[in-house]
Amino acid sequence: MSNKHNVNNLQKNYSSGSSGVQSYAYTDKKYKFYIQGIHSHWYMWSGYKIGDPILQFGMSPNRVFPKNLKDIFYNVHYLNSFSLNESKLLEVRLFYKKIRLNILLDIPQQLMSLQEY
Repeated sequence: MSNKHNVNNLQKNYSSGSSGVQSYAYTDKKYKFYIQGIHSHWYMWSGYKIGDPILQFGMSPNRVFPKNLKDIFYNVHYLNSFSLNESKLLEVRLFYKKIRLNILLDIPQQLMSLQEY
């Protein structure tokens, strides 16, 4: 850590761990909302509007409070990527049809598994 930064002004952000090792990096807290705004803007480029249902696959089955809050605010339905077996894929398919999902977030390998199913 550079001595130019006060660790109290930094936020520790973790990767998904999809490579097999979960890594982390520090970000200045004042840029947190800027980064979230950029993500929202990127989603909107794809036709997403805040509140549209999203199906997000990820590596962390235990969601922490800020992520649960984001899931509620953005109408995110979260699924653990490692639990995608045939019955779970059927559940996803039925859920997908029921709420007419337009946005899926995941690493390409998992999206391919869903597409092939």
